[in-house]
Amino acid sequence: MRWKRPLITLGLLVALVGGYILAADAAELYLWQAFESGSYIYDVLFETLAWVLPAAIGSGLLFGAIHAAYSESEPTIREGLVRRHEAFGAFFEHWAATVGMLLLIGSGIWLGFLFVPRFAGTTEAVGLAINVHWAGAAILLFAASYHVGGLLMGDHQEILPKSGDLTNAVRNVASYLRLGNAPEAEKYLPIQRVSYLIWAGLVGVVAITGLVKAADYPWEVGGGLMSAMTLLHDVFALFTILFLAGHIGAVLMPSHLQQLRSQITGWIPIEYVRSHHSRWLPAESTSRSHKSGED
Repeated sequence: MRWKRPLITLGLLVALVGGYILAADAAELYLWQAFESGSYIYDVLFETLAWVLPAAIGSGLLFGAIHAAYSESEPTIREGLVRRHEAFGAFFEHWAATVGMLLLIGSGIWLGFLFVPRFAGTTEAVGLAINVHWAGAAILLFAASYHVGGLLMGDHQEILPKSGDLTNAVRNVASYLRLGNAPEAEKYLPIQRVSYLIWAGLVGVVAITGLVKAADYPWEVGGGLMSAMTLLHDVFALFTILFLAGHIGAVLMPSHLQQLRSQITGWIPIEYVRSHHSRWLPAESTSRSHKSGED
């Protein structure tokens, strides 16, 4: 029975809806009164639930390492399909990170940054946007840490950049423009491994600067440091949005639709692999054939 992907999808939907409900509940104004004076305020989850962010990092590293310890490294072939992604591997990491990034980008634009004007016009709207940002940060930090946990255990080696990838990535782009032939590829194309390095840099800077900014809620971060972190956070957030737009445009290319489908189902036709990832496919005489896909 293929239950893992539906279960993960349901869990991510629960996290998405639950995070929004928690954010909305915390953003409701209530009267705070000291002595005879009072004012209406809302709860900021970056302060009241500040512990969730380091907990997301720690638990992500732990569960990612546990999964990597039991994951299969060799591709499985069955019924003319090759398993490209495990359910609790790239499928979970990719879509959990997607949910977190959508919450962060949506709330970040709502709050306004750099030259983007603020769309949140009321106190409650600002509170809601800040708290939705917290929910997105928690999900993205868990997903990124889960990936790093697996990486530390020796997983994901096939996506790490290799010597010559930059040159071959240019050849990949030329092949899309029908200006040459694409280089032989393993599980991932050279351009995908180069993109992975860019993603790591963008998400890494956004995460680190965001954590420094988040630390200003429970503690006080110096004004100069906060200003520098805010500028870096906003600039790299803009780069991330632009790179994400390019990523979406690339995966929607007709030549990449099989890869997009495999990111959802986990499986990709063997003929496509032979044509585009010939160095990844093992000798069919030594490959394993499974009739029952569990994920």
